[in-house]
This record gives sequence, C-alpha cells and structure tokens, in this order.
Amino acid sequence: MTLQHSLTKISQTSAAPLPPLRPPAPSAPSVPSAPCFSTFSLLTDSEVSQLLLSHRPTTCALDPIPSSLLQAITPDILPFVTSLVNSSLSSGCFPSSFKRAHITPLLKKPTLDPSVIQNYRPVSLFPFLSKTLECAASNQLSAFFSQNNLLDPHQSGFRPGHSTETALLSVSESLLCPDSSRPLRCIRHCGALHPLVLPGSNRDLRHGP
Repeated sequence: MTLQHSLTKISQTSAAPLPPLRPPAPSAPSVPSAPCFSTFSLLTDSEVSQLLLSHRPTTCALDPIPSSLLQAITPDILPFVTSLVNSSLSSGCFPSSFKRAHITPLLKKPTLDPSVIQNYRPVSLFPFLSKTLECAASNQLSAFFSQNNLLDPHQSGFRPGHSTETALLSVSESLLCPDSSRPLRCIRHCGALHPLVLPGSNRDLRHGP
C-alpha cells in the first residue's frame, strides 16, 4: 500500500458525513438522600439548668466539689456551665478530663467469696459535669433517630419507654399469639364434618364460608 493510496483513503473517510448523534439516555430517577445529622444545637441556660438538676447527685472522686453542692449553686455557675457545654457541642470536642472515670469494684452477689477477683464487677463513675455534657449530646441524637425512623422497631435498649420487659413481651406475643385463623383455612371441612353426622340423621351439616 503506497503513501498516496493511504492519504486518499484518509481524505475519503474525513469527507464522509458523520452519523447522527443519539439522544442522551434518560437520567435515573433521583434517590432521596438519607437524613444527615450535621451539627448540634446550642442550649439555653434554662435547658442546661434542667439537665443539671435532673441528675442524681452522685459524687465522683474526681469531682472538685460534691454534686449536691453543685446543684445548689446552679444559678450562680449556670452561665459558665452553659458556655462549656455549647463550646463542646459546637467544636465537637469532649474535654479530656471528662473522659476519666473512678472505677470501684463491687461484688456481683453478696453471697460470693470476696477473696476471688472474678466475683467482682467494675462500676465506673464519671464527673458530674461529664454526665451533663453527655446527656446534652445524647438527647439531640436520640431525637434525630426517632424523628427520622432510624431505629429498629424491635430495639428496646437505650430508648425511653422501653426496657428488657418490653423486649420479652414482644417475643412472647410473637410466640404465643400467632394468627389462629390460618390453620383453619387448610382444613377440609366436608371431610371433617362427615364423621360427626349422627346415625339416622338426614340433615346435611353445613359449614360457614
């Protein structure tokens, strides 16, 4: 094949009309995006005060003052606590000092041998303000999950109004209360009624629909 023949073939191909463009394929229907939790809402002084006073005054060894005293002086320290809570929520940082816990070993049962270490269970106590900050974030996350139906309907743990009793009740209802009408639909009624016809009776026994 000579160079002149190749150039002639290229020129003929270039001069040929281009094929018509195909219409673009229809775009797939847009899938609604899943709900997203992006930021925490800042709390007011009233909301922080409610959190402080709703906790049991259990004092941890890491608390600088007793929790009962902290609750008693809530009106005086409320602006500072609110600023601390909102700073943590807006920055997404949990203070390192609030992550420490005082661990106390307790016997699992009073009748167990206290000299056996396996008979103990650890109980962790966090600082009082640590629990307040944790509750401030947990309340907003729980509300987001509930409003967007992101929780499993059978989940009973860590949900208000649910407990191990509700979980056991749900399982018991599933096992003990099935649809009793389904087995009756499979019965051949004519065959079941035939042995029940009294001797000498000419009446036909009929069953309902």
